[in-house]
Amino acid sequence: MFAALPASHWRGALALLQRRDALRQTPLCPANLLRSVEMRLAAHLQALAHCDPSPLDELPDKPCDALLTLAVLLLRAPEQGAEQLADWLGGKDLDPDPDQHNHDTAPLADALRLCASPDSWRVWMAMDTRPALLDQLLVQAASGRGAKPDTTWCQTLLELDNPALAHALLRQPALLSPALLSPALFSDGTQGAAHDRMALDYIRQHYTHPDTAIAAAACQAGLRLEDGQARALLRTQLAQPQDDMPEDWLWLNSMALPTQPCDALWTRATAGDGQALLWLALTGLRDAAPVLLEALAAPRHAETAAIAWQWLTGQALPRRPRLQQVGDEQASRDTLPDIEQAQHYWRQHQQQWPADQRRALGIPLTDASTPELARQWAGQAGDMMLARWQLTQAGVPDSADWHRRREEVPAHA
Repeated sequence: MFAALPASHWRGALALLQRRDALRQTPLCPANLLRSVEMRLAAHLQALAHCDPSPLDELPDKPCDALLTLAVLLLRAPEQGAEQLADWLGGKDLDPDPDQHNHDTAPLADALRLCASPDSWRVWMAMDTRPALLDQLLVQAASGRGAKPDTTWCQTLLELDNPALAHALLRQPALLSPALLSPALFSDGTQGAAHDRMALDYIRQHYTHPDTAIAAAACQAGLRLEDGQARALLRTQLAQPQDDMPEDWLWLNSMALPTQPCDALWTRATAGDGQALLWLALTGLRDAAPVLLEALAAPRHAETAAIAWQWLTGQALPRRPRLQQVGDEQASRDTLPDIEQAQHYWRQHQQQWPADQRRALGIPLTDASTPELARQWAGQAGDMMLARWQLTQAGVPDSADWHRRREEVPAHA
């Protein structure tokens, strides 16, 4: 396979793929930078897809090489590529934890996200043995860009008893409920109302699941369906003792109930917990700023606090030399985020920030600004804006999809 591919395109695609991964992992990245990388990556992939194919009996060992090989295969012959991928995965079981991709399935998932035909999920779902990449296949089926699954197919999925399947389905309430998409996702729309009730029953059955990740995913799905029981469930979970609060619920607190941060979130953020500082910043609350300033004053918390500060205010803090202790030569070469710049910002803006106004990157959060921020920014902060947008609108793409997909989704009027 490698011998038949122009070396320059292969090297270019590999470098751009690694660059794309690095940008997506940064705390904050301008979307136009990521789009530029993706456009050049797509051009290299298309060039590789037009090369003469060579027989491919097995995947390369290196994940990046495997991803590019699969991506080219899917672009060259979408249906045959999907069938060959299905053959490779035919003997694999469902991944028990959809968040943990092993080295075999991660390249397949990424290739599917970037290069699979919108209809290729049909090839996979026709298999008797379901593949390990069910979550991504459901993303494709729920995207609305390809053929629409019928209610019978979806009902069959709901009747299967498998934790990984439940977790994957609950992440795609647009697939569970046709009422979320316009036009309706399902081809037999006459059964839509009955299927809505079935989908909601399925979601509610998992509100009390012993696996926290599944229960939280069910709650998130219920919130997207505007189920009052889901909101009540979230409030109940957030009222639990602080020491027992799973992170899944704290994240959902910052996303779905941002004006009501629970005591556990405040306590952990005040103590300098890095993840809690980021989640508190995501609430957009003015009262989060003093907590972040306190964390900036502590060297061990300052780096994460600076990221959270930018997510909240939009201010990227410059660096300053770290104070040097006598005999500590290493400290003289270290730098920290400049807390004085943050304090100056706060003195200037505190009185101009209404107490009931939430902000992200210094911009007031509204129904219109949330999708705009998700389009204008990439990296971790952009993905958080995307997750917030997904709570209120169907058809919003997966965070690992091409960034341009975000621009193809019309925002609510």
